[in-house]
Amino acid sequence: MCPICSSTNNKVLYHSRPRRGYSIVGCDLCGLQYIDPMLSSDEQQILYQADYFHAWGLGADINTGLDESYALVADMKRRTFRRYLHTIRQFCPGGGRLLEIGCAFGFFLEEASNFGYDVYGAELASDAANKAAAILGHQRVRQGDFQSLDYEPGSFDLIVMLDVIEHFNQPRDVLTKIYSLLAPGGYVFLVTPNTASFSRYVMGGRWMHYKLEHSVYFDKRSLRYLSDHIGFRRLEFRTARKSLNGHYLQHYASVYMTQYGGHLLPAMIGRLPLCIRRQSVALSLGEMFAILQK
Repeated sequence: MCPICSSTNNKVLYHSRPRRGYSIVGCDLCGLQYIDPMLSSDEQQILYQADYFHAWGLGADINTGLDESYALVADMKRRTFRRYLHTIRQFCPGGGRLLEIGCAFGFFLEEASNFGYDVYGAELASDAANKAAAILGHQRVRQGDFQSLDYEPGSFDLIVMLDVIEHFNQPRDVLTKIYSLLAPGGYVFLVTPNTASFSRYVMGGRWMHYKLEHSVYFDKRSLRYLSDHIGFRRLEFRTARKSLNGHYLQHYASVYMTQYGGHLLPAMIGRLPLCIRRQSVALSLGEMFAILQK
């Protein structure tokens, strides 16, 4: 059954493989794609432990942030987040209360604070949540599943999800809760993989965004269906670009692409001079962002 429209009119787009362990199913009614079977809540809790963020190439010293690898990734992420914030500010000027769902180590929240927002975060992974709380304050960052965390209805002007909504088994319930937490006229800014992207068409079932922790996959059609169903006003849909460096891509490929014979890519990146691997370049890897308003 489709997680957003409840239709049973679906078909298997990509069958399960021994190394993958799940199929990709497409809904004929709304266009959503989702994995079958999905991870249970307990399996998700196990997945999002300390080593989950190793794919970022953060290095061993995430607690102090003194590791050079951590600094490289942090700088790269902050470049992306500042780009997002310049876009967000066109719709929602600084000064309002902002909640980020899936705030990881707090890089976006730090940048948003510099833009004048009153920032709060929620994060499932305990190590990342503790790191963010140590920087931003424990009163601002809460650890746990967003659906189980209590916030005052109508208390936020802006809620942000960056590569997060695809991790939820029931995205309709998540966006419904978000709607209730927003003040009248409040905004949602989200980034998620786009199944209508060029990279998905080229890579097919080997698309790098098809992975176990991603339960659902949107295109503009399915995201519009969901936002309209809940009552959001759609303001903007656009291709998302991220700042990426060779260091990050090397680690990401070593975790997510070797199952498809992509072991040569991290090896090739590793042979590049360090000065090149440190450089960040803005790229689109098949993701979109959406801005919605209550």
